Amino acid sequence: MADIKVKEKLTLIDKVSIISYRAGMIFFTISLLIIALQQLYYPVWYKHSLVWMAFSVFLMAANLHIYDKNIRYILVTSAWLGVWLVSLSFISSGQVATHLSLGALLICCAGVSYKESFCFSLMIVKINPLLLCVFYYGVVFSKPIIAATFAIVSALISAYMAYKKLRMPLHYDLGDRSKYQH
Repeated sequence: MADIKVKEKLTLIDKVSIISYRAGMIFFTISLLIIALQQLYYPVWYKHSLVWMAFSVFLMAANLHIYDKNIRYILVTSAWLGVWLVSLSFISSGQVATHLSLGALLICCAGVSYKESFCFSLMIVKINPLLLCVFYYGVVFSKPIIAATFAIVSALISAYMAYKKLRMPLHYDLGDRSKYQH
């Protein structure tokens, strides 16, 4: 995570990774809204919308700047597992792989939301992981109104985070390189 007092010289790769991470936040917001609409009209067939969520989570996880390697490992691994399970869901006929992929992707998104809550120091951002849990409950237990409602609220919070993130200078995302664990 960033230390705003430190201004590292950004390489081209740094800039691309920070912009990709921020783009992932925007795409995640859009994917939540798409899944919310799909929950209202076609609740069983949401696996196609997961492709967008998998793409957004992939962008965030691939470019995650967190000092602690254990937390980074958990978030990146859940993202990769989610992406793999999304592809598996297209060759399987059941909903198990689809539900599991959504859960794995949401673990990464909840972790990113929690990480970003420290940047903004707002309580509303800290509840986003809980909103994502209730959204997941609504999807898995076929409660489309609950799923859609909590997805929309979470999308609004995620859009706010993305907006605040886009207004920050790029070097805020990187922080102090010497603090990263390898």
